[in-house]
Amino acid sequence: MTENTLIAEKKTRMIPISIYFTDEDNYDDFIPDFPGVYENEDQEGPIFEDVIHEVTMQYLHKAFDRLEYLFESDPIHNISIGIDLMGLAGIEAIQTGGLNKDGKNNIMIGLMPNMIRAFLNKYWYQNSFLDPFYELNFDHELVHGLDTIILPLNPSFVNQKLPKEYFIKYLMKYRLEGLACLVTFLRGIQGEKSIVKSKEIFQSKIEKLLHCGMENKDDCEKFNEKVEDERNDPYEIGPMMMLHVIGVKAIRENDDTLLDLVKKGMRIEYVTDLEINRIIAAGLKIDLCEYISSLCEISWDERPFIEREKMKQMCQTVYYWELAPKDVNLSISASSKELEDLEHKLAGLNRSALSEDDYTLFEIEFNIDQLKKHINYHAECEDLYLKYLKIN
Repeated sequence: MTENTLIAEKKTRMIPISIYFTDEDNYDDFIPDFPGVYENEDQEGPIFEDVIHEVTMQYLHKAFDRLEYLFESDPIHNISIGIDLMGLAGIEAIQTGGLNKDGKNNIMIGLMPNMIRAFLNKYWYQNSFLDPFYELNFDHELVHGLDTIILPLNPSFVNQKLPKEYFIKYLMKYRLEGLACLVTFLRGIQGEKSIVKSKEIFQSKIEKLLHCGMENKDDCEKFNEKVEDERNDPYEIGPMMMLHVIGVKAIRENDDTLLDLVKKGMRIEYVTDLEINRIIAAGLKIDLCEYISSLCEISWDERPFIEREKMKQMCQTVYYWELAPKDVNLSISASSKELEDLEHKLAGLNRSALSEDDYTLFEIEFNIDQLKKHINYHAECEDLYLKYLKIN
C-alpha cells in the first residue's frame, strides 16, 4: 500500500458520520416490509437500527476504498445519512448540502427503500445477488458531494424563473449526473454506450428546444416545462458527454495519459478503479462554462458533441428572450427591495422581548438567506451567459 493510499484512507476514516431515520416516530411500521427478522415484543433477533447502521457503514466504507484517490484533494468534512423507509418514487438515493459559511463541505445522503432492501437482503442471505448499481450508488452520491465547483450555479432551494435559468439548470443536470454516473458507466453499468448515438440524442434535444415558440408568456412557460421533461436524459447520455469534455481538457493541457483513459472509457474498454478516479478527478475541475464550451470543441474523435453555432444560438435565444425578463426583472428588483426591508426589520428587532416559541427571528433570517440565494443565483446566471457569449 502506497503512502498516498494511507493518507487518503486516513482522511476518509476520520470523516464524522451520523446515521438517522427520517421518520423517527413511525419507522417501526415499515420494518416488516424489509428482509430479515428483528427483535420485537414477540420474537428475538438483532435490533433493526443496529443492522441498518452496520450495513450502511459497510457499503459506505467500500465506497471510500474505491474513491480514496479523490479525497486527497477534495475533502468532505461531515456526512449525515438519512434512512428513508418510505422513499420517493423512482429515486434510490439523494445528496444535498455543500459548503457552509465556514467553508466546510458537509453533505447529506438519503437512502431510499430499494437500496436499503438490497443491502439487507445481502446481509441476511449472503449468497444472494447484490446489484452493483445499488452498491455504487454510494460512490455516485459521494462524487456529487465532492463536486463543489458548480455550487454557485446549483444552489439548494432556489427556483428558476427565466428560460435562461431553466436552460442553465438543464445543462447543469447533464454536467452533474454525467460526472457522477461515471462510477457506473465506466464499469459497464447503465448509460448509452454509442458515441454517435449519444451525440444524435443531445443534438435532437437542442433542436427541439430551439423550435419552441417564443411569442408570449405561455411560450415561456411551455419552454420551461419542456426543459423539465428532459430530466432523465442526463443519466443516459451524460457520461459520454462528460468524457468528451474531459477529453477536450486533456488535449488542451497536452495530458496524453488522461486522454488515453478517456479513449478507453468512450470505447467501453476495461478501466481500473484508480483510472476511473483519475478521470473523475479531472471532471471535478470543470465548471459549467468550460463544460458548455468544451461540448462544442473537437475531442479525440475529431468531432464536437454539438456544433458551436447551435449551442451559441440556443444560449443567445434564452438570454435575449425579451418577454419573460420584463416580468422577472421586476421580481428581481422586488426581491432586492424586500431584502432591504427585511434587513432593516432585523436590525430593529427587539430580540430580548421574544418568547421561546416566537419564530419571528428565525423566519426573518431564513427569508433573508433565501432572498440572497435567489439574487446571487440570478447574478451567477447573468455572469455565465456573458462569459460564454464573449468567448464564443
